[in-house]
Order: sequence, then C-alpha cells, then structure tokens
Amino acid sequence: MSDSSAESTVEGATRDIAEVPAVEIITTAAVHLMSAAAVKVGLADDPDQQVDLDEARKLINALAGLITAVQVGGFANIRSSWTLSAGPSWFAGANDALKKVAGKSVEIKGTHTPDSTELDVESIDGVAVRAAGKPAWAGGPWTVGASHPGWKDWMADGKPGKGLGREKAPGQNKDSSGD
Repeated sequence: MSDSSAESTVEGATRDIAEVPAVEIITTAAVHLMSAAAVKVGLADDPDQQVDLDEARKLINALAGLITAVQVGGFANIRSSWTLSAGPSWFAGANDALKKVAGKSVEIKGTHTPDSTELDVESIDGVAVRAAGKPAWAGGPWTVGASHPGWKDWMADGKPGKGLGREKAPGQNKDSSGD
C-alpha cells in the first residue's frame, strides 16, 4: 500500500466519522463500557479466567462519568422514556392528539423542565396541538362546562346569585337606616 492510498483511506475514515451524530458515538461508547464491565464481573463465557473486579470498577466509573458528562452537556435522557401531555385527557376525549399518533413515528416538539422526563407537547409533525394563548380547558368548570371533572349539577343553573351582581343578589340590599 502506498503512502497516498493510506492517506486517502485515513481521510475517508475521518469524513465518515464526521457524519456520525454525537448521540450515536456516545451510545456506542456506553455500550462498549457496559459490555467490558460485564465481562470483568464474570458475566462472560469463562468467568474463572476473566473476572477482574478492579478493572470492572474502573469501567463502571468511566461509564458513570460519561453518562454524567452527557447529561450536563445537554444530551440528557438519551434513550429514556418520556411522559407526554397535550392537555388534560378529560378535555380531549376522542380527539386526543397523542392517541391519534400512538405507535407511529412522529416528530414531537414541546417544553419541559430540567431534570424531568415530562414533555408538554406543543406540536406533532409541525402541526400545533392547540392555538396559542390560554388553553381552552383553563377557567375551570364555569368556562368548560359539564365535561370538566369539577362540574356539579347545580352549576347548570348559573353562578350563585344568578349573575345579578352584588347589588341585586339576595341579602345584599338591606335597609341600613336601622328601622
């Protein structure tokens, strides 16, 4: 093999690795560390010859350091489960946007708080789950109506005071003259 062909092979390999996403490289490294640690603790074909607990400890510590660095660096929760929410289930009913895409491969965007695996879904495949602003379910049972879990049958007659206001509500117009 000539120097020029060896050089082109190295350049080709460098270009290939440059195209690999960081998450894939990190995941691969984590799998290698876990596999090596498993062998060193005796979970391989020939545990009598392969057990080395000191080496296993080093590998496990390296894996823990990698995972901690990844979480601090912004790749938190790689390959973990998320709890998705697009509003209360009692409100959406049969029109639940998440149920419609269950089992499908979709792109979901939303917001979450740090150190949480709960995602407040804002869009699915680029389509907004709800209009901007105050959500339709906000305002409680008076705004939502009978489908709200806090709804009581007596609410059907309107708010207490029948919407007459303080001045016309029963018991509010007492004679203040003292007669």
